[in-house]
Amino acid sequence: MKTILIALALVSLGSVAQARPLAPVEGSITYSNPDVRIGFKRTPVGSTFEHHFYDNSGNRIVETYRIRPDGTLDIIDRINRQHG
Repeated sequence: MKTILIALALVSLGSVAQARPLAPVEGSITYSNPDVRIGFKRTPVGSTFEHHFYDNSGNRIVETYRIRPDGTLDIIDRINRQHG
């Protein structure tokens, strides 16, 4: 019983973490305008795509975005590949 409760707690924590999008950083598509809408009118809601850029330290950043029903974007993943 204790194992089941722990598993349920971990699942609920994971779903809470996934519910909140990542905050934009300098270089993110949504950095200066969080309500930016992309120009893909025929792109299905829920579609994802990646955006690659470099930060001020030369680290390669890869962000994954998901398209919301209103056409705005959520950052759902960010990978920071350290320089050197």
